[in-house]
Amino acid sequence: MKKTLSEFSSSPALFFAGALLTCLVLVPVLSFSQQKDYLFYVKTHCDNLITYGKDVYGTEKSRMLASVIDSRDMSVPKSKVPSTEGTRESDRAVGGSNYYHDVETIRIFDDLSKLTGDPKYKSAGEDYTRDFIKYCQNPYTGLLGWGEHLYYNFFNETIMEGDLERPGTMFTHEFIENTPPWPYLWNIDSAAVRKAVTGVRGHFR
Repeated sequence: MKKTLSEFSSSPALFFAGALLTCLVLVPVLSFSQQKDYLFYVKTHCDNLITYGKDVYGTEKSRMLASVIDSRDMSVPKSKVPSTEGTRESDRAVGGSNYYHDVETIRIFDDLSKLTGDPKYKSAGEDYTRDFIKYCQNPYTGLLGWGEHLYYNFFNETIMEGDLERPGTMFTHEFIENTPPWPYLWNIDSAAVRKAVTGVRGHFR
């Protein structure tokens, strides 16, 4: 079952949309030269995400990466982040990490290591994935914290919806458009993923 992330079922349009999104959303406000190529901006974003996006905010540190970073000081805000146009507040994972939203980012990490020869990007994606499995799997059901709304909060170190100011009341494991990248997850931790697959079989009809 040895597969790479590049073998995921993903359309080119989705991949490049993800690449563009990662390039634009969290790169700090810098005076970049207009002569830089596209790879420069993607690499700069990924470097900043790896450097400033890690979970260093609770008592339990992890290598998951933040969904929202304040580009003014490169910190991860706890709450009260206004929604962007076309994005619901409940989809932001403020103060934490949502692996569902980051599958394409991890794919970019993998491809960036191939392009640059620097293994740190691929390693960052694998480390993120290991800790996602470690901290975001329900010990009873085996289900992963997966979906648009369910995410791991760095500050209170739990799976939740909403943010710390307005937490949600539902904890919904959901397969909407994207299903987990099973082969990639399996290569990271096959025992945990076997439990997750069993959980899906047992809870979905």
